[in-house]
Formats: sequence, structure tokens, C-alpha cells
Amino acid sequence: MTEEKTKLRIKLGGSELEYEGGSQFLKDEVMPMITRIIDLVGDRPELKAPAQVIEVIEGAPIQLPSHATAGRLSTTTIAARLKAKGAADLAIAAAAHLTLAANKTQVTRPEILAQMKGASSFYKSTMNNNLTNTLQTLVKAGRLLHVEGETYALAHGERTALEERLAQAH
Repeated sequence: MTEEKTKLRIKLGGSELEYEGGSQFLKDEVMPMITRIIDLVGDRPELKAPAQVIEVIEGAPIQLPSHATAGRLSTTTIAARLKAKGAADLAIAAAAHLTLAANKTQVTRPEILAQMKGASSFYKSTMNNNLTNTLQTLVKAGRLLHVEGETYALAHGERTALEERLAQAH
């Protein structure tokens, strides 16, 4: 009697595991290894982030050079590429920089403000006074998520849209 063959492909951040073989070996050996890998990754967002890959029809995938990723852009460059016109656009650019470049899943109001101030060609001092209202407006619009207190996160849809816009502007 021949053992049934099983195929499995798992992508976890920048890593990928592909298995083809016996189902018993998969159950006894591969699945415990996958569990250990997931445990090791834990709360390390830099290991969870997907690698920038172009799938090739024939042959192996090609890894993009690191300078091609949106995560290497400053808040000023992101604001320029997004054609930021006001405080809300600059706050999104700041959150995008912190999320994409610093691999932060959550950002605080002081971090956003510091990034905004660092983008001096876009920043106006009145933005500091109105930042709470700006952040509340972005939360109501679904662009930012309010985690708790002064902690925020880019909404998934906003992050995806930003990555696409920044890639096109490159």
C-alpha cells in the first residue's frame, strides 16, 4: 500500500516553506517544526513583514533590492510623493514612515508629531495645536485605528493603498 502524498505551502512574512511528501511525515515532523517557527517569530514584526518579491512564471522568485521598498523613504519624501496638502496628509505620511520604515505596528502621538516636525517643508506650527483633532478625524475616516490612549495604527486598507501609491510614485 502506497502512502498518500501531501502538498503544503506556507508563507510567513519573508519566509516560505513548501513540502511535498508523505502525510504521516508531514504530521509527525513538519507540523511540529512549523509550530516552533511560529513560536520563534512571536511578536517580532520585522520577521512577519512580507519580503518584496516578484514571482517569475518560470524559475525562482527574484528578491527586490532593499532600496526599492517604500520602507526606505523619509516622512518628507512620503509626504511629497503623496502630494500632502495639510495636517491629515502629513500625519498619514508620518505614520506611514513609522510603519513601513521602522516596522512599527503601532505608533504614538508624540512619534507622529516628531516625524511631522521633521518634515519641515510641510510642517506648520499650528499642526501641533490641532493634532488631536487631526488624529480623531483620521480615525473617523477609517485611515487610522485608535489602539488606546495616544497609540494608533495604520488601517490595513490605508497601509495597502499607501504601499501601492508609493510604489507607483517611485
